[in-house]
Amino acid sequence: MLPRRHFAAGAIALALFVFGKLRSRAVDAATRIGSWARGPGAWRALRRWLTAIDAGRLFPCVRGSPSGWSPRQRAERAAMTVAALMPASVDTSEERRVFAGAALAT
Repeated sequence: MLPRRHFAAGAIALALFVFGKLRSRAVDAATRIGSWARGPGAWRALRRWLTAIDAGRLFPCVRGSPSGWSPRQRAERAAMTVAALMPASVDTSEERRVFAGAALAT
Protein backbone atom coordinates (compact mmCIF):
# COMPACT_ATOMS: atom_id res chain seq x y z
CA MET A 1 0.00 0.00 0.00
CA LEU A 2 1.10 3.52 -0.72
CA PRO A 3 0.78 6.20 1.95
CA ARG A 4 -2.67 7.85 1.84
CA ARG A 5 -3.87 5.48 -0.92
CA HIS A 6 -6.39 2.64 -0.69
CA PHE A 7 -4.68 0.63 -3.43
CA ALA A 8 -1.18 -0.75 -3.89
CA ALA A 9 1.16 0.86 -6.42
CA GLY A 10 0.78 -2.09 -8.80
CA ALA A 11 -3.00 -1.86 -8.75
CA ILE A 12 -2.91 1.88 -9.42
CA ALA A 13 -0.50 1.46 -12.33
CA LEU A 14 -2.58 -1.39 -13.73
CA ALA A 15 -5.73 0.73 -13.57
CA LEU A 16 -3.93 3.52 -15.44
CA PHE A 17 -2.80 0.98 -18.06
CA VAL A 18 -6.29 -0.45 -18.55
CA PHE A 19 -7.85 3.01 -18.83
CA GLY A 20 -5.07 4.70 -20.82
CA LYS A 21 -3.35 2.13 -23.01
CA LEU A 22 -6.19 -0.38 -23.44
CA ARG A 23 -8.81 2.40 -23.78
CA SER A 24 -11.25 0.76 -21.38
CA ARG A 25 -13.86 2.72 -19.48
CA ALA A 26 -12.85 3.97 -16.03
CA VAL A 27 -15.44 1.73 -14.40
CA ASP A 28 -13.92 -1.29 -16.20
CA ALA A 29 -10.46 -0.33 -14.94
CA ALA A 30 -11.92 -0.08 -11.43
CA THR A 31 -13.51 -3.51 -11.71
CA ARG A 32 -10.24 -4.98 -12.97
CA ILE A 33 -8.35 -3.94 -9.84
CA GLY A 34 -11.11 -4.85 -7.40
CA SER A 35 -12.88 -1.57 -6.70
CA TRP A 36 -16.50 -1.76 -5.69
CA ALA A 37 -17.39 1.52 -7.40
CA ARG A 38 -19.95 1.14 -10.17
CA GLY A 39 -21.66 3.37 -12.70
CA PRO A 40 -20.51 6.46 -14.57
CA GLY A 41 -18.66 8.89 -12.36
CA ALA A 42 -18.62 6.45 -9.45
CA TRP A 43 -14.88 5.96 -9.52
CA ARG A 44 -13.10 9.26 -9.01
CA ALA A 45 -9.82 7.79 -7.80
CA LEU A 46 -8.46 7.63 -11.34
CA ARG A 47 -8.61 11.41 -11.77
CA ARG A 48 -7.17 11.96 -8.29
CA TRP A 49 -4.25 9.69 -9.14
CA LEU A 50 -3.60 11.57 -12.37
CA THR A 51 -3.60 14.86 -10.48
CA ALA A 52 -1.17 13.40 -7.92
CA ILE A 53 1.11 12.17 -10.71
CA ASP A 54 1.15 15.58 -12.40
CA ALA A 55 1.99 17.17 -9.03
CA GLY A 56 4.81 14.68 -8.38
CA ARG A 57 3.12 13.09 -5.35
CA LEU A 58 2.56 9.70 -6.99
CA PHE A 59 5.06 7.90 -9.23
CA PRO A 60 7.54 10.81 -9.18
CA CYS A 61 9.47 9.32 -12.11
CA VAL A 62 6.56 10.23 -14.41
CA ARG A 63 6.83 13.72 -15.85
CA GLY A 64 3.79 15.96 -15.66
CA SER A 65 1.66 15.91 -18.79
CA PRO A 66 1.01 18.89 -21.06
CA SER A 67 -2.02 20.91 -19.99
CA GLY A 68 -4.07 20.00 -23.07
CA TRP A 69 -3.82 16.24 -22.61
CA SER A 70 -6.92 14.21 -21.82
CA PRO A 71 -7.08 11.99 -18.73
CA ARG A 72 -6.70 8.95 -20.99
CA GLN A 73 -3.50 10.33 -22.55
CA ARG A 74 -2.13 11.16 -19.12
CA ALA A 75 -2.96 7.66 -17.83
CA GLU A 76 -1.26 6.02 -20.80
CA ARG A 77 1.87 8.13 -20.34
CA ALA A 78 2.07 7.24 -16.65
CA ALA A 79 1.50 3.52 -17.24
CA MET A 80 4.06 3.27 -20.02
CA THR A 81 6.66 5.24 -18.05
CA VAL A 82 6.24 2.84 -15.15
CA ALA A 83 6.41 -0.15 -17.52
CA ALA A 84 9.69 1.15 -18.93
CA LEU A 85 11.31 0.68 -15.53
CA MET A 86 11.14 -3.09 -16.03
CA PRO A 87 13.26 -4.76 -18.69
CA ALA A 88 11.26 -6.30 -21.50
CA SER A 89 11.61 -10.02 -22.02
CA VAL A 90 10.07 -12.44 -24.44
CA ASP A 91 7.55 -13.82 -21.95
CA THR A 92 6.64 -10.61 -20.11
CA SER A 93 3.51 -8.78 -21.18
CA GLU A 94 3.14 -5.00 -20.98
CA GLU A 95 0.57 -5.54 -18.26
CA ARG A 96 3.05 -7.46 -16.10
CA ARG A 97 5.77 -4.87 -16.71
CA VAL A 98 3.39 -2.09 -15.62
CA PHE A 99 2.47 -3.94 -12.43
CA ALA A 100 6.06 -4.81 -11.53
CA GLY A 101 7.46 -1.43 -12.59
CA ALA A 102 5.11 0.32 -10.17
CA ALA A 103 7.15 -1.05 -7.26
CA LEU A 104 10.23 0.67 -8.67
CA ALA A 105 8.38 3.91 -9.38
CA THR A 106 7.43 4.67 -5.78
